[in-house]
Amino acid sequence: MLEDPTVLKILYFVALIQVMAVNGSIGFAIGHSQKRQGRLGGLLGTALGPIGWLLVLGVHSRWMVCGKCQKNIHPDANHCPYCCSMLRSPT
Repeated sequence: MLEDPTVLKILYFVALIQVMAVNGSIGFAIGHSQKRQGRLGGLLGTALGPIGWLLVLGVHSRWMVCGKCQKNIHPDANHCPYCCSMLRSPT
């Protein structure tokens, strides 16, 4: 049964999908834990594997984090859109 080329192609395809899913999950976890984009990490991890993980570690987030609710917000914001706390005094 395993000598059949069709079965081998299917098994290789299933193994490839499993490896891509694991790489994507690891990339997502790295991106999410670093307060970066988890989706970007998942995409890079799926497409590039360990190289994508390293790229996610090197990507700097352009967002800043609210000191009160810890959500990612735009760096030019004067107040947090989630908890409405003032981030800096309006000028």
